[in-house]
Amino acid sequence: MAVARAWAAGKHLYGDAWVDRPQGLVLLFRIWDGLTGGSTTAIRVMAIVFGCIVVAGVAYAVFSIAGPRAAAVAGLLVAVASANARIEGFIANGELLAGGLAAVGVAAACAYLFRGRGLAWLFAAGVLGGCAISLKQSGFDGFLAVMVCIVVGGVARERPWRQVVRECVVCAAGLASVLAALLIHAVFLGFSRWWYAVAGYRLGGINASSRADWHRFRVTSVIAAPTIVPLLVVAAAGFVVWVARSRRITRSTVLVPAWVCFASLAFLTGGLFHRHYWVTLTMPLAAAAAVAMQKIPGRLLIAGALVAAIPSLISTAQVIVLDRSEVTVVANGDPRSPTNEHVADWYRRHRNPGSTLYVMCASAAVYAIADATPPYRYLWYDGVLHGKGAQDELVGLFAGDNAPTFVAMYQDARACNPSGRVDVLLKERYTRAAVVDGVSILVRNPSG
Repeated sequence: MAVARAWAAGKHLYGDAWVDRPQGLVLLFRIWDGLTGGSTTAIRVMAIVFGCIVVAGVAYAVFSIAGPRAAAVAGLLVAVASANARIEGFIANGELLAGGLAAVGVAAACAYLFRGRGLAWLFAAGVLGGCAISLKQSGFDGFLAVMVCIVVGGVARERPWRQVVRECVVCAAGLASVLAALLIHAVFLGFSRWWYAVAGYRLGGINASSRADWHRFRVTSVIAAPTIVPLLVVAAAGFVVWVARSRRITRSTVLVPAWVCFASLAFLTGGLFHRHYWVTLTMPLAAAAAVAMQKIPGRLLIAGALVAAIPSLISTAQVIVLDRSEVTVVANGDPRSPTNEHVADWYRRHRNPGSTLYVMCASAAVYAIADATPPYRYLWYDGVLHGKGAQDELVGLFAGDNAPTFVAMYQDARACNPSGRVDVLLKERYTRAAVVDGVSILVRNPSG
């Protein structure tokens, strides 16, 4: 939201309004902000809307493959799992937003592949896959699963190869139409800046093969276990039963396993392994678990679905019953949310026309809550330390004539700028004005 508002205020996207995500995500927040005013309630509504999209997409995809009973189970499982509070499923994060469009893309493809709808539905599936990627680079899982499904139709002789090629071309054309729009826009923005933001930054830094945070993976995997493990166990058991009974591969049998595989790849490529990464896996795993249970008799099916869902429900309930001040610590391990609100309130009370605020050096939500345009383009700690030109720009910000009016010291200056130059400039040019929830707020001296 902070980046979207900076872009709307005239800053250059991927220039002085920087984010390591494709422009579709920023555009979505910019449009939502314009329609709703961007309040915290409005952002929560966005998460609810996309959560409903996830449920509809997964349920219809399973309905197309395994019928209405399995679809009902899939809807229940994915609703519970994808909204789990312990993996930040209630937040409008990229995994939920991109996953919702990817799931609907799979559903659109299923409408053509299994329900006899026209070829336009397959094109729409490609478009939705492209839109998912435009929200988050890892949103490719649903599209690739559909492409594998189409090709298997030829391998299994369910479709003549001429038809398979035609279907692949139509689906890929839908994806290409979105990617082409992103690339054309990138040329106008500055292609090299765009490429560094959406690809170069992560390829040169934290990813699955370079500086991946495996410690955080171990921590968040324990937190996600009540949500992921029951789905994984049921899906794996169903896969074993299928292999034992029939080794024949068809489009309907390969779609969901392929989706699970590509979602796992998307999960691993991120490298940071935040809690919300696990949201990506809830959609295909819920679908796989529902398909695995499709032939269980009625009451046993209900019991099985509840057994798979209850651990996740319990872990969410443990968060819901907490006091609001405790929720953020338990739900995402970050105690800053109440502090962010209090710092933003302080800034709104004390700012004057022309005042600027810098959050040293990372708690980006403050900018959105305070409706303040960030004066420095890197809003996350890793970007401040490792982004292209980040350290020189940070020193230049505090050494220049347009140094921020206020600085909220969430981190120590030497942690954000190991050279110590920013720390020296802060001591020379700023005075402490207040302490809010343990965060020192500095104000620039009149002579500074």
